[in-house]
Amino acid sequence: LHPMNENHFIEVIYVKDQNGKVVHLQRWTAEEAELSYVRAHSKIVYTRFKYRDGTTHLTPYSYCNLHGLWIGPTYDVNWEKEVAYIEGVTKKNAYVQKLRFNPFKDHKENVMHVPSTTFEKQRGEEMTESKLLGITTVRGLSGSLQMLHPMNENHSIEVVYAKDQHNRTISLEGMKPETHRNPVSKYEIPEGTQTIQAYTYCRNHGLWQGKVHLIEEEREKCAVV
Repeated sequence: LHPMNENHFIEVIYVKDQNGKVVHLQRWTAEEAELSYVRAHSKIVYTRFKYRDGTTHLTPYSYCNLHGLWIGPTYDVNWEKEVAYIEGVTKKNAYVQKLRFNPFKDHKENVMHVPSTTFEKQRGEEMTESKLLGITTVRGLSGSLQMLHPMNENHSIEVVYAKDQHNRTISLEGMKPETHRNPVSKYEIPEGTQTIQAYTYCRNHGLWQGKVHLIEEEREKCAVV
């Protein structure tokens, strides 16, 4: 990550909410940056803070002593809270963790629960522009994409979400058997997205992840609909 030494360091990190209000700010001097590096034996720079109730979106900013101001992606607070809870439960549950990681070394397609994501372009109001859409489907028995994962009161998918290269949740859809006959989620890919990885959470079998997709490659492959 970014260096933290007396010659090259982050001077300020601050965060704005959905109203453009600064909700957190932290500064470092050159001496503090060097000391931070020595203590941590690392070049990682970060800051922790609490946000107020009612906050819906947060956007981080950083200022480098050599290269100026940089703006990070905007995070949906409610989505991130839900994902943090799901992934926290997964890490605490050794059985689910084993299920989650072992099948995905090669992103096998013949495994139930593994999400499959395809892409399509949708023509916008401006005929010269098109939006890229992601469609995540949860595989059924033997990895089937014809007979999908069950959606009933005893066995169902509760959440489908997708993350980008910043580990930011760009889409999250809660699912219930009474509202979703099939575990399929369709969402728009935000501008600037470079990679997408989909995740699904089964009420009985925990968290599962799909393969990483390179958006530029997918954009070139898919047709406009």
